[in-house]
Amino acid sequence: VRALCSAIDEEVRQAKQGWQTSVLGLMLQLVVELKRSVAAQDAGVPKSSAPKPELGLVQACAQYVSAHLADDLSPPAVASVFYVSREHLTRSFRREIGVSFSQYVTVRRVEEAKRLLLACPDMNVTHVADAVGFRTVQHFCRVFRNMVGETPTEYRQRHAKCPIGTAQRLV
Repeated sequence: VRALCSAIDEEVRQAKQGWQTSVLGLMLQLVVELKRSVAAQDAGVPKSSAPKPELGLVQACAQYVSAHLADDLSPPAVASVFYVSREHLTRSFRREIGVSFSQYVTVRRVEEAKRLLLACPDMNVTHVADAVGFRTVQHFCRVFRNMVGETPTEYRQRHAKCPIGTAQRLV
């Protein structure tokens, strides 16, 4: 939680292009972690040993999304995995996190794409797009540019010269 708060603070303080999207992704992760911690404390069970079936719908879906970014994560598909209606899934996400399920998935996919672009310099943009669940590279590039403020290739070129840990501190 402290690391997430520090990362949020750093993004807000620097306010570089695309910082709002990055902060949104970090805040979503923070909300999930806080809810898990509260649920584990309420149950009197240490956080690390809390059983997954007892997680709330939103937390369980967030874990599922993180583990299945390349899969079909449409609201109907994920709702069927958790035996709830699409409407219930989207209402739950909006109520608990403040964004729609589809927005959450998009933010997670772009955050993972940013990580892959830096961690795997030999992986081409088409493969990155496919690895994070975008069906066409054109759609991926359009969404990435809207959220980050630059194309995936520009992002990689601008951050590739720095070690991954220092890439976040660039202006």
